[in-house]
Amino acid sequence: MILKKRWAAFREMLQRYPMIVAGVLIYGYYLTTTLHFFNQPSPRYRSPLDFVLQYSSLLWMWIAAYIYLKLHQTKEKYLVDEQHRQIMQNRLERSVVASKVLNDVVTQLQDTINNPLAVIGMMTEDIRKKFTTEGEVLRRLDQIDASMQRIHNAIKDVLAYQSSHLLEAVQTDLAAEMKKDPE
Repeated sequence: MILKKRWAAFREMLQRYPMIVAGVLIYGYYLTTTLHFFNQPSPRYRSPLDFVLQYSSLLWMWIAAYIYLKLHQTKEKYLVDEQHRQIMQNRLERSVVASKVLNDVVTQLQDTINNPLAVIGMMTEDIRKKFTTEGEVLRRLDQIDASMQRIHNAIKDVLAYQSSHLLEAVQTDLAAEMKKDPE
């Protein structure tokens, strides 16, 4: 149990401070190899090649640490990008749901309002045919037709607003994304 806690603490520290952990490991290795190198019975003279061969693994450890850090950074960036993608997908799904609901409401309104308006329109046409010589009646029928057209236009405006509002929301999210991450 204690070993698991220590391992978890080490993993957390490794994730939080990978450069410090890499430096401690590399310089710990460097200290160990240096002590070993100088504790060996050796000839009086050591050539530069002896030093290179002794410490060549130090170079490979630095390369390994660099690769590890780059992989760690890539993983963190991927996680952030994945979270951001999920947020954008959730926003888009909410916008689609809201769009569908508004579309259903407008469709219901169209059915509920357009059917009586169609009946009124047919009646005004019948009345117009019967009273072609009556100027006052025709003027009032024109007012009725204009009012019906305003109602039709209002319903179309609601549909257009819904479409433009959804498009505007998506464009706003994309613009915010572009400002946040110019890559």
